[in-house]
Amino acid sequence: MKIPNLLASTLASLIVVLSICPSEGWAQSGGNAVEARRHYEQGRDHEDSGDLARALEEYARAMELRPVFRLHRHLGRVCQGLGRYGEAIEHYRRFLDEGGDRLDAEERQEAQEALDSLMTTASRLRIEAEAGASVYVDGRLRGTTPFDSSIMVDPGERLIEIRLEGFRTERREVELVSGRELVLEISLT
Repeated sequence: MKIPNLLASTLASLIVVLSICPSEGWAQSGGNAVEARRHYEQGRDHEDSGDLARALEEYARAMELRPVFRLHRHLGRVCQGLGRYGEAIEHYRRFLDEGGDRLDAEERQEAQEALDSLMTTASRLRIEAEAGASVYVDGRLRGTTPFDSSIMVDPGERLIEIRLEGFRTERREVELVSGRELVLEISLT
């Protein structure tokens, strides 16, 4: 690894640690900040050693304990490495949106390039159903109809469930193709 890249990586990690556990925030957050920092550091260690599944668990736990926008970049990178493209897109978008003016040009460019690459790899799913229906992809709630845009999901076989109180749940097994959009028109009535 080049020294500038190592320095940049170390500096980025330090920024995340400091944003998770700023000294003035410890008293307000109690043990959550310390615990979040521990999970973040373990996640970083697992990511560095190539154990992305464990890294994802640790970063997610840190995010649960102390939501910090910079963790979304780490979660995005790990999800991308695991082939969980839809989730990676969500995390990179949140990193860019929540980071706003706090991101430097290099951070913004790195995240945007990852996002652009992922947008060609992921599949898009557009659901057209009655308003207020909950949409699940492989058991994970992805939102409620109507959607403003397509849902970004991983390519492959997926189980789509549409649930609306008072109606029968509609289930569809679909094959999603990388870089393509599938439109499902579902009537629950």
